[in-house]
Amino acid sequence: MLLLSILLLAFIGTQLVSPQITRRFIDLATTDGSLSALRNVALVFLGLALLTQLLGIANTYLSEHVAWQATNGLRLDMLDHLLGLDLSFHKAHTPGELLERIDGDVKALALFFSRFTVFFIGNLLLMLGILVLLWREHWGVGLAATVIMFLSFWLMVKVRSLAIPHHEALRGAEAEMNGFAMELFESTEDVRANGAVDYALRRFDCFSQQWFRTRQRAYQIGGLLWPLNIQAYAIRTAILFLICYGLWQSGAYTLGSIYLIFFYSDLLSRPLSEIRHQVEVLQQAEASISRIQKLLATESQLPDTGTGRLPSGPLSLSVRDLQFHYHDDPTLVLDGVNLELPAGRVLGLLGRTGS
Repeated sequence: MLLLSILLLAFIGTQLVSPQITRRFIDLATTDGSLSALRNVALVFLGLALLTQLLGIANTYLSEHVAWQATNGLRLDMLDHLLGLDLSFHKAHTPGELLERIDGDVKALALFFSRFTVFFIGNLLLMLGILVLLWREHWGVGLAATVIMFLSFWLMVKVRSLAIPHHEALRGAEAEMNGFAMELFESTEDVRANGAVDYALRRFDCFSQQWFRTRQRAYQIGGLLWPLNIQAYAIRTAILFLICYGLWQSGAYTLGSIYLIFFYSDLLSRPLSEIRHQVEVLQQAEASISRIQKLLATESQLPDTGTGRLPSGPLSLSVRDLQFHYHDDPTLVLDGVNLELPAGRVLGLLGRTGS
């Protein structure tokens, strides 16, 4: 994490310094600067651009590595918890649904962990750095950019709270659809033999329609941030154009300084857009966290009577007055079963269906 933090700060620093070099190049070009000075500035800019790309690749690699390490441990914990639940839970949830809850919900968290550090925190620091530099150039420019930024953040927080329940419902719809699809694939021959192909397709169509409606609603609510971000960019650009026009007319600022202000303004829209996207990822992650917490909070209905150690070597088995019925049917399927299985012998059980 320390190495990731250092690389992240270096990545942000190169993005903030690069426009300053471009301003220097423009000012030299418009004030009859020497060719050697222009060449040196251009070489520094190219080297800094290459360094920025390398730092970006390193940040992405390390963040993905950290995310997979964290989420793989969570997958193991969830699988261990599921294997300890009783039969009634597994009868109420298909294997496909449980697989989606273990892998699909955790995958949303992996996406969140891998990109939140680099894209959210990194872009937040980049945005603060841009605002400081804009205030340094001119207080009016810095004030306009700061006000619009805080309004954008306020709207992001409001929309995020509205979208979380819809993304939680979407995760549930995906789990149900994938669970039914897996059950259908595993029983293809039985479905055909019993003439239930049309019924199975209708059921899958119902799950698909439910998933589509839920997904459409979730992304409609979460996607409200995109047009708001466009409006904020347009307003900020118009205000900066008026301020920079006055500064240029008065002769207080050079062409390179005007370029720098507009470049930073355009650069400010990128972290805002990335943060908006990360807020959408955060909505999905929070929905996944809620579902994971509900799953881990589910307890087995079988009483825990303690544990014991089995002796080493082959074991014998004695069964006395065994009874069994299914959870949803009180009719006894097995009643009064007694058997003795000596050590080292094998017993095979065959049901009426051949299973």
